[in-house]
Amino acid sequence: MGRAAHRAPRLALLAGFALLGAAAAVPPAAAPSAAPVPRPAIPPAATKPAAPGPTPPGVLATNWNFPHPDATFQMATPIAVRAHHFMRYTYEIVPTHLRHDHWVRMARLLASAPRVIHHAVVYIRRPGSPWLKDAPIGRPFNAKSLKRERDRRDAEWTDNPLLLVAGPGTQPLRFPHGMGIYLPAGADLVFQLHFMPEGRPASELAGVQLVFTRGRPRRRVLTLQLTNDTFAIPPHAADYRVEVHGFMPHGATVLGFYPHMHLRGRRFEYNWVRRDAKVRRLLDIRWRFFHEMNYFLRRPFWMPRGAELQAVGWYNNSASNPLNPNPNVTVRWGDQATSEMMIGFFFVAVPLQMSKWDFFLPPGAHPPRGTVPTPLPFPHPPARN
Repeated sequence: MGRAAHRAPRLALLAGFALLGAAAAVPPAAAPSAAPVPRPAIPPAATKPAAPGPTPPGVLATNWNFPHPDATFQMATPIAVRAHHFMRYTYEIVPTHLRHDHWVRMARLLASAPRVIHHAVVYIRRPGSPWLKDAPIGRPFNAKSLKRERDRRDAEWTDNPLLLVAGPGTQPLRFPHGMGIYLPAGADLVFQLHFMPEGRPASELAGVQLVFTRGRPRRRVLTLQLTNDTFAIPPHAADYRVEVHGFMPHGATVLGFYPHMHLRGRRFEYNWVRRDAKVRRLLDIRWRFFHEMNYFLRRPFWMPRGAELQAVGWYNNSASNPLNPNPNVTVRWGDQATSEMMIGFFFVAVPLQMSKWDFFLPPGAHPPRGTVPTPLPFPHPPARN
């Protein structure tokens, strides 16, 4: 999280509870259902099988709400978390060695020291990707430790697909049957970990457990986000409003939401702003820093191309906020919890053949052969055909 994949306010790329105003709908141009095909066997050398029985002490997720995984991937080298002072975002690249493409229907984070984790993000790095090309494999690193300038920049920003975002209290990802996140053969998992030292040293050896779809899914899941990183919260402001909005470049089925704020966060909501200026409330929650949740829709709904999605966050920078580290300062965007963030992740289902980059291309546009297009921000509604 942080600057990785977060820029100026925009609809950008980048996982229960029944939500307000969610109506069932069927996309008008859903991808045709494909006949299920046998699921390829996972090579034994590709994964570390999950041990049966209770979850080891200290693991962030628990077993009661997650089935036996199809694959478990874990960092090779533990990260030493110091007792005091802030730490830069720490990364570790974990090869999957998968011989076949897979579709992830469920995912959860495993953490050996969850008490010191502010958030964890797991990215999918495609085979042959130039992203963090010269970064070490299986060893922790941060942006400053990388030798190449390009790698240092790439550690601060990426448009690679997200597999998982998790914070304190986040429950496992669980998508509807027939939907999944694409995990290509030979991909690497790039762990990004943000730590909050708590006065005593710790050691973190994070991992993920995955459950794959049974056969070929009908729809692909993408994790998108709305981000505002230009705000300035005044000192002593008890209910400061920050908003961001974006327009859907393609129609998609909205599955759920995952808001992210820091210590001064108070409330967060998502809205669908109609063309007639009427607002349909999709989610309205009281923000709790130590209970950072996914909110999946009981009944997913269709948002057409050009629809405007708005995210709004409220912040309490006053002395009445017991978590506020300093009510006397102006608060802006920053990686550490003493600064703030305003990110509205959301999960959508799209046709199976539509990649993340395809989703952000204008309809009818095709990238040059051999290139990966840069996602477009779409600050204005796309023109109708």
